[in-house]
Amino acid sequence: MSTIQQCRQCLNTTQNPSIRILENGLCNVCNSFQEHYDPSYLDEEVSILKNYVRKNKADSLIALSGGKDSIAMIQDALALGFHPTAFSFQARYNNLNEKRVEKIHRIARKMGLDYEVIDAIPYITKTDSANFQAMSDFYDAAVRGEISHQDFLDTYKEGRLHYSTKDDTVCTFVRPCQACRKVAIKAYYGEAIKHNVSVVFVGINEWAALTDGRYSAIRRLKPFADQAEVLIVHLPFLMRRKYSELKNKLKEMNCLSDVEELGVETGGKCCPLANACEKIAYENLGFHLDSTRLSREITVGFIDKGTALNAVKKGLRDSKDSVHKILVESGILEL
Repeated sequence: MSTIQQCRQCLNTTQNPSIRILENGLCNVCNSFQEHYDPSYLDEEVSILKNYVRKNKADSLIALSGGKDSIAMIQDALALGFHPTAFSFQARYNNLNEKRVEKIHRIARKMGLDYEVIDAIPYITKTDSANFQAMSDFYDAAVRGEISHQDFLDTYKEGRLHYSTKDDTVCTFVRPCQACRKVAIKAYYGEAIKHNVSVVFVGINEWAALTDGRYSAIRRLKPFADQAEVLIVHLPFLMRRKYSELKNKLKEMNCLSDVEELGVETGGKCCPLANACEKIAYENLGFHLDSTRLSREITVGFIDKGTALNAVKKGLRDSKDSVHKILVESGILEL
C-alpha cells in the first residue's frame, strides 16, 4: 500500500486520484500555478474588461448568493465603472428562500442595483437531468453500502474527465458542484444574452481558465456562431482579493451586518444538495469534496492552510435529507 503524500502548500493529497506530489513538495496544481501565474496578465484583463463599460446604462450582470464573497465584489464592479444588474439563480435545491432573497434585495438597493431572481430550471437539459439522476442513484447505492472505496475513486476520476461544459456526456458526478456548474454556465450565457450584456461577474476566488499557459480570471463563452461572446469574470481573483480584507471591505460598504457568516465554509453549509453528499463522499473517498476548491483558494493566496483545514473539519455535517429527496422536492427528478 503506497504512502499518502500531501502538498506542502495546500490540502491536496495523493488520496485524490487527480493529484500528484512533485519532487519540490508541491502538488501538480500548486506547481503549475507557481510556474504560469503572471499578475501582469490580470492587469491586461482589467484593461480589456473596462472596454465593456457603458455610460449610465446597465452593462453587466453580477451574481449574488448573499454570502460574503459575492457581496464584497459589488464594490469592485462599481469601482471598475460598471453598472451591473444583480441576480440570484433559483435552483430550488440551493436554499434561496424568501428570507435570503429579501436580504440580497436589501443589499442590492443599498448599493444602488436592480435585483432579479432568475429560475435556473429551464436551463437544465436532458443530459443535466440524466446526470442528476445518476448522482442520486449513486448516493442511494452508497447509503446501502453497495459502492466500494475503489468504485468511489473511479467514479470521481471519471467525472473529472467530463468537467467541461462543452462535454455533453451523461456522467455520474460524485461532487454535485460539477453537475450544477454545467447548468450555471449555460444560464450565465443565456441571461447575459437576454439582458443584452457581455459581462457576468461571479464571486469565485480562483482562476477561471488556464489559457495559452496563463492563468486567467475571464472565461469566454461563445457557443453559437451567430450570437455574442459573453465574459464570465471571477472578480475576486481578478482583483487579487484576500480573505483577510473582507471584513473591512464589508464595513466600508455598510454591509457587514447583512452577512450572516464571515467564516470560510464548505459548500454544505449553505447548499442542501452539497450537504447531502459531503459526509458520505468523505467516508468513502478519504478526502473532502471541497478540499480541491479550498486548496485552489490557498494556491492563489486568498486563504491560508489553517483556515482551509478548519473549514473541512466543520464540513462533515449530517444531512436530514437524501440526495434523491432533495432533487425530487426541487422538481428536477421525479419520484
